[in-house]
Amino acid sequence: MVKFSAAEIRTLFIAALVLGLLFGYDDGQANFQLSYWITNVIIMIILALFSLIMYVAGHKVRAKKFGCESSIHIWSMSRFSYAASSHLKGPIKAIPLGVIIPLLLIFLTQGAWKVATFTSTTIKSISARRLGREFRRVTEFEEAQIALAGPLTALLVAFIAKILMPSFPVMQHLMVINLYLAMFNMLPIPTLDGVKIYFGSPLMFTFFFVMILGAFFFLSTLSVLSTIIFAFIIALAAVLVHYNRVVKV
Repeated sequence: MVKFSAAEIRTLFIAALVLGLLFGYDDGQANFQLSYWITNVIIMIILALFSLIMYVAGHKVRAKKFGCESSIHIWSMSRFSYAASSHLKGPIKAIPLGVIIPLLLIFLTQGAWKVATFTSTTIKSISARRLGREFRRVTEFEEAQIALAGPLTALLVAFIAKILMPSFPVMQHLMVINLYLAMFNMLPIPTLDGVKIYFGSPLMFTFFFVMILGAFFFLSTLSVLSTIIFAFIIALAAVLVHYNRVVKV
């Protein structure tokens, strides 16, 4: 059973509010109607909350298999340099980039530009659960697999939403939200899932980054099966190119 702490629940709701506003700000209507806009935003927040819960649950389930615990928090940056400023007193407060950047883009671009990077994951080894394993602490490769579970879960939700779209039109929004979550969280930016995957296994990162990127562009127009086939072929080609370059070096 997947459990969330009080802090994680608070983080999920904050991220869902921002994500829902991100995708609901532009309701696609020529004439603004407040009631329609509010209804649209509420629907997006509900879909966003479901998507984020699934995303985080993917991390937690995979982490448990490796004798670890994963927790989420708003993607933040604590400082901009390696050296702490001597004239500052007390701890340096984290800047919640996962809230600031999306909100800025919402209002600066009227919802046209969407950046779905809200949370980052902390992975902690539980010694009692790792008895019998070669390493007492989680390895970078294991951490990469845990981090990858989030984007892959989002991709799976997007595939299911695509299949259900003919019967439930609202599934199109669920598909898009999860594609954005998968793609942007694969970026190799500090504390996001992408950087953990990259340092754990560059080849694995290359394959799944390109595959998710392919799904991001193909799934809206192609079937799920066609998307998987084309994205897989492109991802495999990217891995072969990357591997050949590494071997030559």
